[in-house]
Amino acid sequence: MLRRPRKNQSGIVLATVLIIVMGMIIIAISIVSINVSEVSTVTSLAQSITAEELAKMYYWQTYYNNALYPDGYTESVQIDGRTYDVSIDRSSPPNISIHVSY
Repeated sequence: MLRRPRKNQSGIVLATVLIIVMGMIIIAISIVSINVSEVSTVTSLAQSITAEELAKMYYWQTYYNNALYPDGYTESVQIDGRTYDVSIDRSSPPNISIHVSY
């Protein structure tokens, strides 16, 4: 048969359960914040890699495919729901400056 707790021990179980629940909540919050941080870091990295590859594409089109972009050429490109603005500066040939912003 179950033993009844004494009057001075009746709050120990409640306090223990509350401490365990609070510990689990703290662990859950830390795991969620780490995951959110990792997702934002990976998203930022993916955007910068996409911008770099877009700049390389315009570079190859300009130098090796002889695409004639005029000086001050700008274009907006949609990739994966994000807009990348490409601007090409050909003011000092043979140098070309390609800027991609997102």
